[in-house]
Amino acid sequence: MTSEPWMHELSGLSFPTAVLKYTDSKKGGVFKDAYGPVLLTHFGISGPATFIFAAHSAFELVDKENSVIPLLQPIGDMDMVVWTKFLQNAAVGSPKKQLSTILAQSPLTKRFAAAFVQRYSQDIAIGEVSKQERESLAGLL
Repeated sequence: MTSEPWMHELSGLSFPTAVLKYTDSKKGGVFKDAYGPVLLTHFGISGPATFIFAAHSAFELVDKENSVIPLLQPIGDMDMVVWTKFLQNAAVGSPKKQLSTILAQSPLTKRFAAAFVQRYSQDIAIGEVSKQERESLAGLL
């Protein structure tokens, strides 16, 4: 079950090449755990990568002092560097296009792009998004 209500509204969306990662307060850092299909559902996430993730995280010590927080990277081959370059190229090539339109032209779906922008940003022209904001959005994606 996820604690992000906006993700529940995207029930039915699937990401064939997602990556599930986790942060581990005891080990410190972010760790890649599973790659593959992920389905957003009315209660959270499902799919092969989710089952791999669950199997691996079952052996992690989780208590008040040691937390494990899952992270979803919807498009597995688009990490922060790739997203930053994608957003930068869009800002140069199509500065008047809205952020949601730019994201909908990426491998993300239009529905996910709109929900992401509503949750984490404003739907402004990509040319008006600062370098720092682009990097922040790339990190979130």
